Amino acid sequence: MLRNKLRKKLFPIQEISGELLENDIIKYEDREVGKVMIVKPYSFALIKIVDPELHKFVNVELVCGKSKIKIIKPEWIT
Repeated sequence: MLRNKLRKKLFPIQEISGELLENDIIKYEDREVGKVMIVKPYSFALIKIVDPELHKFVNVELVCGKSKIKIIKPEWIT
């Protein structure tokens, strides 16, 4: 059965420092948690929402290639 199989979602991201590039890998504690999909005009990334769970790394400064970012989680997403 395929229930609850959604593992990734598209989230806006905020650049803190450095320069974002498409396809940059986003890491949290040396684990890959996402990938930059769109850089301009607004930055978005495909982010894993399980393993580790999303709440552990939202609003945390993350390493993304040679830059630092934050994932912006809309309030309506649980």
